[in-house]
Amino acid sequence: MTLMEVSQLLKISQHKLRYWVKRFPFLCPKKNEDGILEFSMRDIQIAMRIQYLNENQNLSPKKCGEVIVNELANETDFQLLYSINKVRADIIKLKQRGKK
Repeated sequence: MTLMEVSQLLKISQHKLRYWVKRFPFLCPKKNEDGILEFSMRDIQIAMRIQYLNENQNLSPKKCGEVIVNELANETDFQLLYSINKVRADIIKLKQRGKK
């Protein structure tokens, strides 16, 4: 989705969304060949989270950033543990096949 489409979806100004992109390094839409910002589904989810924290929880932009960084760190830890456990399970299966 483009910057204009995301701003319409969230009912916020394009200026505010551009500010968020500059302010929050974890919100990183890519520019297409025409120079238009394209937001991934992940970017849209993060923008929605920023909006919720800012408007519903009355958090400052700085505090929104801190909350989201912590959430992303925990998510990454969970994904890493899941990946490690999956590899571990695959190794155990391979070892069991080798014993037969």
